[in-house]
Amino acid sequence: MAITKRTFYSVLTNPNIFYYFCLILFCALVVLNSWIEEDAFITFRVVDNFMNGYGLRWNINERVQSYTNPLWMLLHISAHPLTGSVVQSTFLLSWLCLAGTLLVVRYTFEFSLLRHAALFLVPLLVSPTLTLFFTSGLETPLLNFLFVCFGFVLIRLPSHYWLWLSILTSASICCRLDAVILYTPIWMHLLYEYRRSLNLRDIIVGTIPIQAWMLFSLFYYGFFLPNTALAKLNTGLPLLDYLRSGIAYTVDFLVADPWSGVLISAAAIYFPLCAWKSYRQGVSQANSNTAAAISIGITLYCCYIIYIGGYQLSLRMNSLPCIATCWLWLWRFPISSNSKYICYAMAALGIYHFALTSEERWKIPLIANHLISGKPMAQYLFNKTGTSWFDYSVNTGTITHQPDHTPKKLKVLVRRGIGQHGYYNGPFEIIIDPLALSEPLLSRLPSNNPHLLRVGHIARDIPNGYLEAVEKGTTQNMSAPLSHYYKKLQLITQGELCNPERLMTIIRFNLGEYDHLLNQYLRETYPKTKH
Repeated sequence: MAITKRTFYSVLTNPNIFYYFCLILFCALVVLNSWIEEDAFITFRVVDNFMNGYGLRWNINERVQSYTNPLWMLLHISAHPLTGSVVQSTFLLSWLCLAGTLLVVRYTFEFSLLRHAALFLVPLLVSPTLTLFFTSGLETPLLNFLFVCFGFVLIRLPSHYWLWLSILTSASICCRLDAVILYTPIWMHLLYEYRRSLNLRDIIVGTIPIQAWMLFSLFYYGFFLPNTALAKLNTGLPLLDYLRSGIAYTVDFLVADPWSGVLISAAAIYFPLCAWKSYRQGVSQANSNTAAAISIGITLYCCYIIYIGGYQLSLRMNSLPCIATCWLWLWRFPISSNSKYICYAMAALGIYHFALTSEERWKIPLIANHLISGKPMAQYLFNKTGTSWFDYSVNTGTITHQPDHTPKKLKVLVRRGIGQHGYYNGPFEIIIDPLALSEPLLSRLPSNNPHLLRVGHIARDIPNGYLEAVEKGTTQNMSAPLSHYYKKLQLITQGELCNPERLMTIIRFNLGEYDHLLNQYLRETYPKTKH
C-alpha cells in the first residue's frame, strides 16, 4: 500500500518514534566520534602526576596551575581508581555527563516527547559544537550537565532552592572560571526578583566549593587565577588584535554551526524584547524575565569570547552558549503546536546543509589568517573502517597506551605542543613551554611578536640564563632584576608549602610589590616598549 502524505506525517509526529530515534542517533554520534583534544592531555598529566605521588603539578619540580578546569580535573582523580587510566576516565565521565544532561532535561519539563525531540534533540543533532564537545577530554560535557541541572532547579523549585542554585553555579565556576559571566545576569535577576524571599545563608553555604578552591589555589599555587590566563592574555599585544581574532572565531562558528548561530542570535533579541514588552504593559511575568536574563548571560558570554580572541580550536568555547540556548528555546518556545514543532525541526535540518567543513572554512581569509583550526591534534576512541554505521573498531592504542613511569634522571627540554608529549613521556621530563602555558615566569613576559598570530599560541623569548636556572637552580647568568624576580617566583612555586617566608611572599607578590623588578628587566630588554 502506498504511503500517503497523511501516513508519513502521522509517523513523523509519533512522539515515541521521533523522540527515541533522535535520542539514540545523537548518543551514537557522540559516542562513535569520541575523541581527546591535545590540550586535554595537559590536565591529564596533572592527574597522572597526582596519582603517582607528585602532587597537583604539571612539571614535578614546581607547583603551577597549568589547567583551567579544577572540578573536571578532580573528577578524573576520583574516577582513576575505577578505570586505572586517565584516558578511560575521561570517556566514562563524558558519557555520564551526556546521559545526565539528556535525562535531566527530559525530567525538567512536562512537555510532549515531540516538543523535546524537535526543540532540543534535533538542534543538538545538527550542532557540530555539541556533537564534538560532549567528549574531547575537555570540561565542556561537565559544564553542559551543570547548566541543565541549574535549569532543573530553576524550573522545579525543589527544597533548599537557593542552596542548590548556589552549589551548581559554584561548581560551574570551579569547572571553568569564566562561566561566571553567563551566570551573573541570571543571579542579578533572581536576587532582585525574589529579594523578599532570599535565603542568604543557603546562598553563602552554596559558594563554599568555589571559595575553598580559590583559597587552595592561593595557598598551593600562590595565585587565584590559572597560569594559562596569563599565558594567553598577559601578552602586551593590542586589544584590536584580540578582537579581530574573536570576530574570526565567531564567523568560523557561524558558518560551521549555522543553526546554533541562528538560535543564539534569535534568543539575544526575542527574550529581552518579550520581557520589555511585559514591563511596558505592566504585566509581571517572572518566567519571561528569567528567560531574558539567561539570554543576556549567553550574549555576554559570546561577547567575552570575542574579547579574549576566541580559541585556537574551532567551536570549543561555544559549547556552553549552545546548550544553554537549546534549553532556553525548549522552555520558552512561544507556540504549542505539533506542526510548528515539525517546522522548527525541518528548519534546523535545512539550515544544517549550509554548514561548512573545516577545509571549506579555511578558504575564508579571515579564518585562515587567524589560524583557527577545525582539525585539532587528537586521539579517537574508534576507527571508522567503512561507510556503514557498523564499520567501527576500537582504537586499542588510545586505550592501552600509558605514560612512561620508568625512573630516570630529570631531563630539561624546550618544547611546544606540550599536551600528548608531556603526558605520555612521563613525569621525568621537565618541559619548558615557549608558549608559557606551564611557565610561571614566561607567562609574565610579553610576546616576542608585535601582533597576535594565533590566539592561545603566543610565544615568548626565553631569557638568558633561564634554562640553567631551571636545570641547575642557579640564576647567576640571568639579568639581575629578573633574577631577583624569579627567585620570588621560585619560592612560591618550589618552596615548602607552609614556610612563613613563602606565605608572606605570596601576599606581597599578589599585591604587586615585586612588579618593579620585572618592569626594570623589561625596560632593559625591550626599551621601545612602554612598561
